[in-house]
Amino acid sequence: MTHSPSWHIWNGNRSPIRAVFEADLLIELLLFIGVAPSKQDIAIDSSPRPSAAAEGNIFSEDFDLTVTLTENPKFRHVDKIVLPGVVDYGVLGCRVALTTEQSINAIQTSDQSFMQRRWVLPEQWADYPIYRSNGFNLTTTPSLEHALACVAENRADALPLGINEVTALLETHAKRHPNLILEPDHLLYYPMPLQIYCHPRQQALAKQLERGFKAFEQQGLLWSLFSRHYAAAIAACHLSSRQLHLLKNPMIGNQSPLSNFTSPLLGQIVGD
Repeated sequence: MTHSPSWHIWNGNRSPIRAVFEADLLIELLLFIGVAPSKQDIAIDSSPRPSAAAEGNIFSEDFDLTVTLTENPKFRHVDKIVLPGVVDYGVLGCRVALTTEQSINAIQTSDQSFMQRRWVLPEQWADYPIYRSNGFNLTTTPSLEHALACVAENRADALPLGINEVTALLETHAKRHPNLILEPDHLLYYPMPLQIYCHPRQQALAKQLERGFKAFEQQGLLWSLFSRHYAAAIAACHLSSRQLHLLKNPMIGNQSPLSNFTSPLLGQIVGD
C-alpha cells in the first residue's frame, strides 16, 4: 500500500545549497515536534514555479510550509502565517564577491569607491532592489551563468554571493572561468533573514512549530544543523579579515521587528 504524506513542503526557486538546508530544517522540525512520525510523512516538492506570482500562490496548491524571505514581496497579498523565528542566522544577507585579479589591480590604481565598482547581478534575484537603493553601480544579466561570464570577461568587476555558497559556486565554475577568485577584503551585510511561512489554514501546526522552533534553537539543534551544512563554506570566506559594509534593506519596513536584524555571524568583523 502506498503511503500518503501528511505534510507537503514547497522548496523550489532557490539555489541547490539553500534547498537542501531548508528541506532538512523543515523535516527535522516536523519530526522534533512530533506531528510527523517519520520522513515518509513529509513530501518535498523542489520543482520551480515559472513566475513570481506563481511562487507567491503556492498555498493555493495546498502546500503546508515553505521557507522564504522576511516580508517577501511575492507573498505580500497572500494569506499566510509567518513564524517569527529566523531560521538561517541571517546568512543570506552576508555577501562576498567573486572577482578577478585584473579587476582588483585596476581598482587599486583608481580612486573608484567601493560601491562604484562595476557590480553585476542576475535580474531575477530578490536582492536587486537592495543594491539599487544603496547606490551601487549595478547592471543585470539574464542568469547567474551570464553574471559569472561578465566578471570573468572583465565586463563587470564583482558579483556578490552568499557566504554559504560562494566557494561551492567558485569550484563548480572553475573549469569554465579559471580566472574567477574570491575578493579577499570586504563583506557586505544587509538584513535578509529567512522565516517559515505556513498555510493560513494550518493554525494549529503554526503554533506547534513556533513553540517547537524555540526549543529546537535553545537545545542547539538549529546551530548544529546550520553548521553541518554551512560551517566549512563560511570558514573558507575568512570573515574576520574583512571590512564590513552595512546596507539597508528597503524591502523590510521599519515597523518590522527584523528591519535591523544583525546576523550573529558577523562576529568580530571590523566595521566600515
